[in-house]
Amino acid sequence: RIAGRDPEAPPAGFKDHASLYTTESFSRLSAAVERAVRTGTSFELELELVRADGAVRSLTSRGEAERDPAGRVVLVRGTIHDVTEHRQAQAALRDSEANLKKAQEIAHIGSWHLDVARDQLTWSDEVFRIFDAASDKPPLALPGWWQRTQDLSRSGATSLTKSAPAAWTGSGKHA
Repeated sequence: RIAGRDPEAPPAGFKDHASLYTTESFSRLSAAVERAVRTGTSFELELELVRADGAVRSLTSRGEAERDPAGRVVLVRGTIHDVTEHRQAQAALRDSEANLKKAQEIAHIGSWHLDVARDQLTWSDEVFRIFDAASDKPPLALPGWWQRTQDLSRSGATSLTKSAPAAWTGSGKHA
């Protein structure tokens, strides 16, 4: 069914699989199967299969050799796992993360989260920029982050007060 073939049709022989995969994928699969027959080496490959309707599917193929009591390879068996939707979800997640990063950069808004159970603080790249911290170093621990936030708030309030018009009375109204 992964290949889009009629499930009632007889199974394809290994050489017939050449028509199921991209040229590059079948070349790598053939080499891995031949190596398994010669040496008994197991394999795991990422492959592309082309369905009868032309749709390309991403697969993970695993294979292993079975030996007889004398140690000769007598069988190579394998599995294929269709990971197309997983790959598509990974790509969508990467795109979403890139869009979030760009939006935070444009708006100068960072995000962070704290895993309380592990006492682990994670910052977005923009938070590192806001705190003028090197992103190749771990974020500040929670107490240091809290202190830095308070320091920035105080310095921001001080600079805002210094730049406020002289007519400002501090009562929330203009004089």
